[in-house]
Amino acid sequence: MLEPDASPPRAARRPSRRSAVLRSVLAITVVVVGLALMLGSPPAPSGSVAGTATAPALDPELLERDVAASRSGPRDDETTPTGSADPTEEPGGDGGGSSDQPGTSDDEDGDATTADPLAVTLGDVTPAVLVPDADGVLTVSGTVTNTTDELWSNVRVYPLTSASPITDVDELAEAAASDAADVVGGRLTTEGLFDRSITSLPPGETLPFQVRVPYGSLEISGSPGVYWLGVHALGETADGRSGNANGKARTFLPVVSTAGPSVARTSVLVPLREPIGYTAEGQVASEDSWLDVFGPGGRLRNVIEAARPTTTSADPAAVTWLLDPAVLDVAARLAVGNPARSLAPTTTGDEEEDDGSPTDVPTTEDPVATPEPVDTEVARVAAAWLEDALALLAEGEVLALPYGDLDVAGAALHDPGTYDRARALSDDALERFDLTGRPAVAPVDDALTDDELDLLEDDATLVVADTALPDDLPDGARVATHGERTVVVVDAAAADGGPSPGNSLSSVQVRQRLAAETALASLDDDGAGDGPTIVALPPRWEPGRGGPVTQGLDDGWLRAAPLDELISGDLDEVDADALVVDGAAPAPATLPVDLFERADQLTALGSRLQAMLSENDTVSVQVQREASVLLGYPHRGDLARTRSRATTGLMGVDAVLGAVTVEAPPTVTLSSDSGRFAVRVTNGLDQPVVVELRGAQDSPVTLDDPGPVELGAGASASVLLNARVGVIGVFDVEVLVTDAEGVPLGSRDVVPLRSAAVSDIIWVVIGGAVVLLVVTIGYRVLRRVRGSDDAPAGGTA
Repeated sequence: MLEPDASPPRAARRPSRRSAVLRSVLAITVVVVGLALMLGSPPAPSGSVAGTATAPALDPELLERDVAASRSGPRDDETTPTGSADPTEEPGGDGGGSSDQPGTSDDEDGDATTADPLAVTLGDVTPAVLVPDADGVLTVSGTVTNTTDELWSNVRVYPLTSASPITDVDELAEAAASDAADVVGGRLTTEGLFDRSITSLPPGETLPFQVRVPYGSLEISGSPGVYWLGVHALGETADGRSGNANGKARTFLPVVSTAGPSVARTSVLVPLREPIGYTAEGQVASEDSWLDVFGPGGRLRNVIEAARPTTTSADPAAVTWLLDPAVLDVAARLAVGNPARSLAPTTTGDEEEDDGSPTDVPTTEDPVATPEPVDTEVARVAAAWLEDALALLAEGEVLALPYGDLDVAGAALHDPGTYDRARALSDDALERFDLTGRPAVAPVDDALTDDELDLLEDDATLVVADTALPDDLPDGARVATHGERTVVVVDAAAADGGPSPGNSLSSVQVRQRLAAETALASLDDDGAGDGPTIVALPPRWEPGRGGPVTQGLDDGWLRAAPLDELISGDLDEVDADALVVDGAAPAPATLPVDLFERADQLTALGSRLQAMLSENDTVSVQVQREASVLLGYPHRGDLARTRSRATTGLMGVDAVLGAVTVEAPPTVTLSSDSGRFAVRVTNGLDQPVVVELRGAQDSPVTLDDPGPVELGAGASASVLLNARVGVIGVFDVEVLVTDAEGVPLGSRDVVPLRSAAVSDIIWVVIGGAVVLLVVTIGYRVLRRVRGSDDAPAGGTA
């Protein structure tokens, strides 16, 4: 009998060995998978949201500053420069004041009042310059307005003169700045010398007056110089008559000797300049406010009326225009209903007869330059103003400013390229409106810099105030040359106009001040001399409703001459040292650099928009105009609103670009290192577009360029994109709508892309693991077979 085996039966040991084999195989599998994941799965980029389409963001720093600026007014360092009109006013502000509004004044007889109850406005002084003549008569005319709520009656208007003259320009400047309460002369009360035609003047009513005084009754000494000339209005109410003046006006009366030259020359530079802004859609901003600019009594309407020739025989070029062509574009746009920025086709694909190939033919005329009037009040007054202005500009002499009245000092400091663009836009506008003119700059009251001079064209005209020069030009010249450029030195004091009360820059006040300056210059030269008096009126000149500024200057001793006449012939040459203030002088208070950055960004967006529109070749220029007007001198004192308008324009154009969208699938899986997937591109515009699709440049996934995608108005299309990736993993792939150069145009979408592609190393590892697994299994099978053969046979002997 056999004894039982002391060791455990074989069958009892097999389960533990099988478990060990399974554990080994499982461990090998885990190692292989872990190695594969470590070698092929870099971390996916963060910060993207799968399946979300977004538009390209504008400069966040600029937008943050815009938001802050829109919530506050101008900073302390953003005030209006001294000597310029306040540009913070909406278009239509009266700038230099209105001649038909009463001002605060004091009675010249010494009894001060807070406001004259009778507002006196001078309309004309004839002649403007007095040459002693026993038979001559001085005529002064104007209006009297009742500013009170009570009836005035028996109003008498008396002339006033000073006995002795002003004989030098410094004294004249002091007189122009004097208080209206100062006693400067005496009334002429002789019967027949005053006007008594106003017998009744109800509240708010305005009536004319006229006084005629023979030269011999003026009670002046007659010596050459400048005399005070004024009028006093005295009336009575229910309380009776006061002995003091109830209203007054003052101006200057030049008197010259008959022994001097027969003709002295002067020139007037009349500005057509106005702050301009556009909306997000490219319309002229503040449309209704332009009624107060172009309409009856509006500032620019008054300007062109003040610059008209005084008679049919007068020289229409007696004034020289300082023209910002952007003002003409505003009037033209308003005249056709103030349309939004046009995306409509401007080219046509005409077939060539010889080979049948299409060609793009640009439109021959800009619709802005040939307006069709629209039946609204704003359109009517804008069209009427434009017609009158173009007629005067065509006959006169034009100095064309950089488009938008560019801040030239700011451009020289921050972005010289803006000057070239503004000049090109200005030239384009002159051509569209069929005008001729010379390029010019008129830098308000800024001292010039070397950088500004370097910007100017060789044939440019530089208009600069005498107060902005380091010193007088040689021999007191008012015109000179700097290389091939023409330098025109204007009399800053003459541009201050006449004395208070009332509108010191009315036509008659400017004319009399100009005549007075010329007369005093002739005293210094023992005659009219060789140097003309040239005045550039303030950028926001408001002449009121007086007569032409050159009235009375087209005959007699003083003659208004076109600038061309004054700069003809041989002129003295001056170097830069005569024009530029040295570095110790304070720099001009230019527009800040961030506005130039915004304008550049807006211009760039306009170029991208034009690249997207397949049948429009003018929208880029439209946007350039909108960008250029942001950089004008008038905006120096209104930075908050200008920044806001810049941001509005940027967002407006960016929204149009974002109307072409791309939509990617929720997820994409590649079974190898490359593959294709479809995206849908949709044109949300009512115009055809051409775009391209690109992937982000910093992505590990490369998207091949599928070529141009052409979409009709409102159309959409499915586009296949080929993606290539060298490693496995999950990536957020950004698909962008771009132009042909790869610059993002509008929307973008993000799609999660899973790559199953593996490298050769991973295949070696996996293959080795499989071989190891097979060997291990074979080995275990072999041992099992051997174990079965070695087992003793069952049964007994």
